[in-house]
Amino acid sequence: MTFVQVHVLSWVPLSCVNRDDAGQPKFMRIGGGSRGRWSSQSQKYAVRKRFVKTFDPDNLAMRTKFVESELATALVEQGADEDQAAELADAFMTVVNLKRSDGRTETLIAVRSNLDPVAEWVLKNSDDLKLAAPLKVQATTKKAPKLEADEKTLLKQVETAITGKKDSRTGRMINGLLTDPTGLVDTALFGRMMAELPGNDTQAACSVAHAFTTHEDDYTIDYFTSTDDKNPIQGSSHIGQQGFNSGVFYRFACVSLGELREGGLLDDDMARRATLEFVREFAQLQPVAKRFGTAPYTAPSLILVTVAEQAMSYADAFVDPVCGPDLIGESIAALSETMHNKVEAFGPPGKAFVLIPGDECFTTCAERVHNFESLMNRVEESL
Repeated sequence: MTFVQVHVLSWVPLSCVNRDDAGQPKFMRIGGGSRGRWSSQSQKYAVRKRFVKTFDPDNLAMRTKFVESELATALVEQGADEDQAAELADAFMTVVNLKRSDGRTETLIAVRSNLDPVAEWVLKNSDDLKLAAPLKVQATTKKAPKLEADEKTLLKQVETAITGKKDSRTGRMINGLLTDPTGLVDTALFGRMMAELPGNDTQAACSVAHAFTTHEDDYTIDYFTSTDDKNPIQGSSHIGQQGFNSGVFYRFACVSLGELREGGLLDDDMARRATLEFVREFAQLQPVAKRFGTAPYTAPSLILVTVAEQAMSYADAFVDPVCGPDLIGESIAALSETMHNKVEAFGPPGKAFVLIPGDECFTTCAERVHNFESLMNRVEESL
């Protein structure tokens, strides 16, 4: 199994990278000390949003509670009037048995961004769909009359076409029109859980760690006010406070290229491209929370990419917090020492490439490159 791993050290200036339920910067404790934290979910979401600029909509999923309205829009675009589109979209959701409130499903549903193929099927099979919807209601209502044999057959055919069925021989799910994840890059990388459509879960091929500061860190409270330009009385019209922190974050992610290729969702070329684009976007990730008031746009201080048969994080380089005036330099030195020790103990990774702006020393087996495009070229040659 081949693992493509990305290690990043990046200094983030005063900002609120990732907020907790109280609106303050997220933290964690390591070795009794407090560290700033950047959740894996936040990082994955940012990468997914960047994929929109890289991949065709046919290769991306959307996670939404508004499947019904999105389908109705697609139906209108394909010639249905608004009333017909609303009726067919409602029938579709009824057959799928997704519980709704005010047009929203109770949970997020991961489906294709492009619902045109679904809309085409709905229009082509509109008569059967409209017949199947009340049958589904009857079948799922307690004390309702049981369905006749021909009604059960019709309902089963429509359900199977939409949500798929389980193969009786292999036990694996055969995907339906709505649930088929074939070709979806973000679903193949990050997986999906569809609690309301059992059997349609997808295992992720990518692992992303919570990032944390390499040194002890705490947040500071910014007390701020806002004034009313039209208020003749001097003073503040609004008073508030917001927590901010800064620091050198260690970020780590790993893509199982074998699982990506063998998962059956992507062909070899697309799996390779998905891996490269993930490395590119993850390595250059910048925080976006509160960005208009903090402008936290800094480039990474180190990017290390390894292509190996064993996944390995170097997070333990920072169990003891680095300290001193040069937090970036000390963090690079700690990472270099830990990687060197791991190589001595367990052998070198298959291939390793490191990019460090400036002249900081990095004494490991990693090949040093001098710009980001060279790094990406070397990674591409290694896949």
